[in-house]
Amino acid sequence: MKELKLTNKQKATVTINPKNAVGASVGVDGKPKWEVTSGTATVVVADNGLSAEVVSGDAPGASTIVVSADVDLGSGVETIQDHIKVFVVGDKATNLGLAASQFGLK
Repeated sequence: MKELKLTNKQKATVTINPKNAVGASVGVDGKPKWEVTSGTATVVVADNGLSAEVVSGDAPGASTIVVSADVDLGSGVETIQDHIKVFVVGDKATNLGLAASQFGLK
């Protein structure tokens, strides 16, 4: 499981790189599926399905995204999944933005 902490004004790019039991990169059959199963975050999936932009929801809270792919490269189907937990916090000021104007002579 991957965990992300975002403000309600942020997004993050998440990529997958499927690996076999010894850590070597391997392909998947078809395009992986990305699905928001809870919360208000959204995903914008790349054309190849190997990455997506995770966009925070407007309100603070948690979201869960499930990524699944068929790993049987033959005619069968064997699906594996991974999860992304997105924790959204409210955006807050980091400075007060002081400004001053001159109004003439004293």
